[in-house]
Amino acid sequence: MKVVAIIPARGGSKGIPNKNIIDICGLPMIAYTINAALNSNIFNQVVVTTDNQDIKNVALSYGAYVIDRPSHLAQDNSSSLDAVEHALKYIIEQDNTFTHFALLQPTSPLRNEQHIIEAFDVYRSKNTNSLVSVNLSAVPPQKTLVEINGQITPLTNLNDLTQNRQNLPKSYHPNGAIYISKIDDFLKDKNLFSDPLSIYTMDEQSSIDVDNFDDLEKVKNIFANLKNKEDIFTNLISLINKSLISKTNSQAYEKALEIYKTEDFVKVIDVLSRLDKLSFDEISLIGVVYFKLQEFEKSKPFLEYCINKDPKKSSKQSWLYYFNIIASQNDLKKCKDIINQVIKYNKMDVRFAKTVCTKFQNSELYEELELLEYVYPFYEKNYSGKPNKAISNAYARFIELKSNKLNFAENNIDIKDLEVLIPTYNRGDTIYKTIQTIKQHNKNIKIRIVDNASPDNTWENLNKACNEFNNISIQRNNENMGYSYSMLRLLKESQAKYIIFTSDEDPVYPTNLKKAIDFMRQNNIDYMSPIFIKNSQIYRGKSYVDEILPSDFGVSSAYTSALIFNRDFLLSHIDFLSKHIMIKHQAYPQVLMSMFCIIKGKSYWWNEPLAYMANSLASDFSADVGDNKHNGVMERWRQFTIFLNFCSELEATAENSTEKDKALSIKQKLLQTSIQTLKNAARREFPQYKEYFI
Repeated sequence: MKVVAIIPARGGSKGIPNKNIIDICGLPMIAYTINAALNSNIFNQVVVTTDNQDIKNVALSYGAYVIDRPSHLAQDNSSSLDAVEHALKYIIEQDNTFTHFALLQPTSPLRNEQHIIEAFDVYRSKNTNSLVSVNLSAVPPQKTLVEINGQITPLTNLNDLTQNRQNLPKSYHPNGAIYISKIDDFLKDKNLFSDPLSIYTMDEQSSIDVDNFDDLEKVKNIFANLKNKEDIFTNLISLINKSLISKTNSQAYEKALEIYKTEDFVKVIDVLSRLDKLSFDEISLIGVVYFKLQEFEKSKPFLEYCINKDPKKSSKQSWLYYFNIIASQNDLKKCKDIINQVIKYNKMDVRFAKTVCTKFQNSELYEELELLEYVYPFYEKNYSGKPNKAISNAYARFIELKSNKLNFAENNIDIKDLEVLIPTYNRGDTIYKTIQTIKQHNKNIKIRIVDNASPDNTWENLNKACNEFNNISIQRNNENMGYSYSMLRLLKESQAKYIIFTSDEDPVYPTNLKKAIDFMRQNNIDYMSPIFIKNSQIYRGKSYVDEILPSDFGVSSAYTSALIFNRDFLLSHIDFLSKHIMIKHQAYPQVLMSMFCIIKGKSYWWNEPLAYMANSLASDFSADVGDNKHNGVMERWRQFTIFLNFCSELEATAENSTEKDKALSIKQKLLQTSIQTLKNAARREFPQYKEYFI
């Protein structure tokens, strides 16, 4: 993108003579626009098009390039679009590599370089053909009356006139400060509003267009006030630079603190600006107040001083605001450093963690998403409620990108006492791809598979895999015995202490597997539920390592894949488990096993994924437990009954009060969720009656 700024400025202003170069607080008005364009560092060239020699001289003195506008394009009735067209054609003749332009009218002196930068950020991110700067309409146009041929009528319709303003769509009007377009598009149709159109919203003050002497007086007063604020800021900064620092707070500090609570932030600055020395607390308060005033560049040196001087004493609010400023400057290295210091000095809270996550929740870049690694676990663990989906999806993207970056060369090691168990049915092509994917990541990993008497080519492809890869054991049921039977058979016939169940279309990535097994071994864990990602979303798991609560038994065992069990622990109670798992059409054996481990054993969340749902392995599938009828109302009720009976028996045979309490907690959770789950099942099964299931 090669961009030129066009500033149209004719000399024949009638309302205010010599308006474009009239003095405003020591500068000719056009100088504010030229300076803003140059300081934005957006433009390859800043051009003023004018018919007036005085304007030309001023423009040249402030660093603009000048195009002489023909007199017929500088009349009272001349269109500024004609002048822009003339300027663009001239520019293209000189250099045809320019692709975009911005039209910046000189009568918007309060539009600054930051506005231009932000407008271009919006333009690029929206990927539209044109952008126009606007401000929010104070009165919705739908509430406007117009006169047409002597008849007064609503602009839209009568109903809109009586609507609450909040119920009407937001409306904007162009303020004339910034227009951005593609040069080719404009030269083709001479239109600044080409579809698709994006907008950049500015505040009312910055949008002032100097058209008359009243506007001019307003702008002069605003600039005078800004200059006064700048002088105050300069004086406050000089106190820090001269090390005029007090060890104790002044009496003015308490007064400023009281004013701060009323949110009269300008007055806070006024009170503290009268001091000849500043304390640490006063410097911190000034930094916070400037941030509240959205004067971030002024806030930065004060917050930075406090954080560098005494990071432990600096408030969590100061750390948060400082991070916001650095993040807005896209200094990712500094952002990471701030996050590490926040952790080091125990300044992390949910607000800080959520701010970081929200800032990068829409990113696709690894370097940005990497920052979530440091804060998302804290956010998820401490946030009162379910994490925002956009944030959790961003964390899932980070995990996937991180996995892609890992070097798998060191993972072709033998993970002792581990076997991957896969029950399969009617997955001829998919099961082979699943094995192939697992073996690509670790050729030595042990895999045991039971084919549930598939009528397709599953068994043939399993034999093919056995001939191609090592450490594969396959068995076949003589008839379709159901999913639970296959899982139970795998459990009994495995030769490993640790078993990881996976479905026949979810490849296991052993990158994190050895670490997970080592953790289980070192901490005597019986069941572990890792993060499970499907379609770049987290469907199961936590971003931190922690004990699984009884109330989380369901979410911890959602989806079979990558659940890891201590097989010895399960086998020591195999008769009890078999009795409940082998109930006809039991669709969720892993839920019973996880429930058992949570009540009687030691169960933990694991904060890394051990398997991914691979879109490339998707296949048409009807479960061998009744063609998905297990999602119906009666089957859901039967499942709840199985779970409740299982829990009740565990409660009755509990060996201690802890086991009893855990079993009771799971029962309560089941009862709480049963009604809603049954209603959802009813809506699915009987959509024609869904309005009754409220």
